[in-house]
Amino acid sequence: MNRVKLCLVWALLASCVCGCKAKIFRAETTLHSDGSVSRAIYQPVEETPEPARDAAKWQGSTYAVRIPHDEFRSAIAELPSATSDKDHDYFAAWGEFSEASQLPQSTLIDAPEGIADGTLEREYERTDYVLVTEHRWRETLTDVVTLDDMHQARHELAELMIPLAEEFLQQAYGDDHDIQPLVDWMHQEGRPLFHELTDAYFDLATRKRPQDEAVLIATFETILKRHGVLMRDESGALIELNEVVGQRIKQLFVERLRRRNGDPASAETITELMQWLGVETRPDGVEPQRLNTIFKQVLAKKFSDEAEMKAALHPLAVRILGIYGADFGPERQFEYQHQMPGTLVETSGELMSDNETLWRFSDSQAYPAGYTMTCRSLEPNTALEQKLLPKPVLTDRKAMLRYLDLLRHNEPLLAMMRICAADGSLTPLKREYDALKDVGDEGATAFGQMLSLLEGK
Repeated sequence: MNRVKLCLVWALLASCVCGCKAKIFRAETTLHSDGSVSRAIYQPVEETPEPARDAAKWQGSTYAVRIPHDEFRSAIAELPSATSDKDHDYFAAWGEFSEASQLPQSTLIDAPEGIADGTLEREYERTDYVLVTEHRWRETLTDVVTLDDMHQARHELAELMIPLAEEFLQQAYGDDHDIQPLVDWMHQEGRPLFHELTDAYFDLATRKRPQDEAVLIATFETILKRHGVLMRDESGALIELNEVVGQRIKQLFVERLRRRNGDPASAETITELMQWLGVETRPDGVEPQRLNTIFKQVLAKKFSDEAEMKAALHPLAVRILGIYGADFGPERQFEYQHQMPGTLVETSGELMSDNETLWRFSDSQAYPAGYTMTCRSLEPNTALEQKLLPKPVLTDRKAMLRYLDLLRHNEPLLAMMRICAADGSLTPLKREYDALKDVGDEGATAFGQMLSLLEGK
């Protein structure tokens, strides 16, 4: 068990600068005019739910090697066929689906019992405005953190861990040392430090900034410096995180762990603690067995085994750091390509062409309440337009948006456009406009503006 990671202050920092190989998630999606969907996925086998790996759910599937996003050179469906093995630990699949709700749930990140799993939630809306159809797509990688519950969870974590740490120190060193100054630090400095870091991380996340490492480091550096933790050396260069942690822990032991006669703890005592915590290593690589035995005895009073301890700690970590932050593993990197019918008029991603958008994001961007991908497109009914109008006028974003602006909250005008579609001409619209104008009805303005738009005036 890595005891350093039980200290979520440092785990929070470590999760932001993890150097492990990222897990790659890709999707290629085409939404068709009738609401049907073409979908292809590529992601780690271990993070693909078993039902989603069922070949019967797809038109084709295969296994693949890990390919970073910037090395992808083909469509997912063009990947070479392969079977699952240690080298081909990614799953790729593609298929056609009659509607968005039929897409397999390809993402399922397990959360502790009682907490919602991390999934992809989708919504699709199609609205027929006669000459223009509006398509709205929304897909969210979910997370579960709320501010109030995060505050409650970190309180519960402190109430659980500080007494355990106090008892461990008492049994390990209490006979010969005064451990109270260390315990006081946990309450008076450690807990407030953790509160400030988690509040700052949550605040940055709600402003969509945690993925900006420079902003994150600058924010944390200010907080840590206020608590006596320096992240830079004399030249101004950032210090490696492990070194920062080690320096601060050693400083705490030197300053606050004293013998009963008032003398500082011996260098051997401090080294024993540092090696047991994993901040320093012994030449033989073996952890101090005396402290391991004491630690297990302390834990045994609270938990029946390590699994029970994890079952208590993991939900708290998830409620504080989110589903993805609490696993302390490699970052998940997503690239989701999406094609819409007609012309895109809104997207929360990058606009790649008139009808294609791309979302690039990491799982940390889902913190605290999910990462949402949205886009909206407008598709002209060209056949009906040719039937009703002398020449097409709804040929670009500006014209289609103007058309929708006139219709969106005007049910009488929308109803009139449906009448015109059934009639095959704009004659009913012209008659209604003249009638409303003659009686001075204020509704005549929108009817007149629609008539001018469609007649190309």
